[in-house]
Order: sequence, then C-alpha cells, then structure tokens
Amino acid sequence: MTASTIAINEVGPRDGLQSQDRHLNLAERQQLIEALLAAGLRHIEVGSFVSPRAVPQMAGTGELLAQLPHSADIEFSALVPNMKGYELAREAGAGTVALVASATETMNQKNIGMGLEQTFAVAEAIISRGTAEGAHVQAYLAVAFECPFEGAVAAETVIEQARRLFAWGADEVVIADSIGAANPAAVRDLMNTLVAEHGAAALACHFGKQLKLAFFAVHIVSRWQWIFLGDDHWPHFGILAVKLNPLFHVRLCVRADRISGAFRFAHTAVNAFVRMNHEHV
Repeated sequence: MTASTIAINEVGPRDGLQSQDRHLNLAERQQLIEALLAAGLRHIEVGSFVSPRAVPQMAGTGELLAQLPHSADIEFSALVPNMKGYELAREAGAGTVALVASATETMNQKNIGMGLEQTFAVAEAIISRGTAEGAHVQAYLAVAFECPFEGAVAAETVIEQARRLFAWGADEVVIADSIGAANPAAVRDLMNTLVAEHGAAALACHFGKQLKLAFFAVHIVSRWQWIFLGDDHWPHFGILAVKLNPLFHVRLCVRADRISGAFRFAHTAVNAFVRMNHEHV
C-alpha cells in the first residue's frame, strides 16, 4: 500500500449478515465475498467461528474460508469468541483472528454470558496462543465510549484495558464505539492518549452508526491508520473498516460500480425471504 491509497477492511459478510433474519447459504456468502474482491477489496472479515446454534447465519465459516480464493495480496479474517473458535479458525486456515472484549461488566454479561475479568482471561489466552503460533491477532474493545447498560465509560478504564491487551501481545487494539454514541472531543482525547503510549500503527477505531455520530468521529481520527465505521448508504449490514495512511488527501482504489453491485446482491438476497412472505400473506 502506498501513501496515496486507502485499504478497506470490509466486515459486512460477518458483522452485517449475522444479524439478518434471512440466512444466506454458503454459496451466497461466497458470491458476496467474491463480488467484494472483484470490486478491489483485499481485506475482508469473512465470518465468525461461533456455535451455529447461537448464530446460525455464520454456520459453515470454515468450509467457506476453504472455498475462497487465496493469494498473497488478500487477507481474510474471522471473529473468534473463545479458544474453541480460535482453534477452528486456525484449522480452517485463518491467518488473522479477531476477538471482542467489552469495556463494561454488564455488556460482557449480556453479549457473551461472561463477566469482565473472565472475558479478559479468555482474551489473554487467545492472544498469547495466537502470538506463539504466528497468527495476527486483533482485539476489539467494545463499548469503549458508552455502554447501553452502564452509560459513559471512563477513558481511564479503556486506557488500562488497552494496556493489558497490548501487554499480552495483541497486534492491534480496536477502540470500538459500538453504539455510535461517542462525541468527537472524547474520541480525540482518548486516541491522543493511546497513540502517545502505543503508536498509531497498532491502534484502530470502530464507529457504529446507530446514534449517527460515526462520521463526525471519523474526521477526528482520520490521521491514524485504521478506522471502522457504519455506513447508512449500505442498509442492513453497512459496516466498513477503512485503513487510512496518515494523510488527508488519499485515493480509494475500489471500483465503485462493482462495490455497488456487490451490495445490491446482498441486499436482494437478505430481503428475498421477507418479500416472499409478504407476497403470500
């Protein structure tokens, strides 16, 4: 990647599809990912290694990963919730794994049924093993600015948690505004502190779209390397992750016509079942 390009890490095939009532089959998921590749994307989160009983939309991610075209310039990643998920991901050939730890006790309980310290113990085990086995490990800190259950999260809490994740060997820590509630000033202050301690190259930001503040926050951190955001223009699974060089004038190397086609396909696929049901009521 040169200083004039943006690389996009697209997580729609995982973060978007997992919340849909209509479940795409493996052929449809593969078709979506290959359409994204054809549009020029080279960093794609293809799915997650979770129990199919808990998230049936992600069933068969290992088989999917094996069927995808692999090359040196393509990075496929997968979300792993626990050590079993990590092992399955690595057996399927995933070189990059992502784990999620929420910054608050209640969010961890609601999201994965574990307390804060238990969640971080699992994270430590996965990071340590991944580092030893040569995996690229990305650690998300969810609800890092505001929790839907506990309210505002203190910056000092996130700073200490990020320090722990880095100490265990995480390659990247993603500071995630999961519900889109962070104000730009809070983002600026927190990220300035983290960058000063850890450097920009190892940090990322994820901005959810729910409360519509994502794009304001993106302007604040655009000089850092990784930005994850929600996009209302891509309904149903509009999650983007944009890797920016620390320049303000950049060129996006993605075919706009093909990216639109990829998301039209996915939008049609996830809505076909809904339309069919409506037509037969």
